[in-house]
Amino acid sequence: MNEGTAMQNDIRAKLIQVIEVEHLRGGDETGGLPSRWVKTYWDLKGNFLSENDPLVEELSRKGSPTGTDFLRRS
Repeated sequence: MNEGTAMQNDIRAKLIQVIEVEHLRGGDETGGLPSRWVKTYWDLKGNFLSENDPLVEELSRKGSPTGTDFLRRS
């Protein structure tokens, strides 16, 4: 096993360096979308890795449709 890599059955984990960016999203004029802090994750070469939007997670938990791309435009 390589240093920094752990394996257990069908799971692989690797320690990597990422950049976490927090920015404010939402708060449209209609009041339909709440303001919230969204976290985005980038590698050291500037490639987008992932996003953590608490509103998307909340809608998913409540069984809302997965088509939440409109939230990212606000």
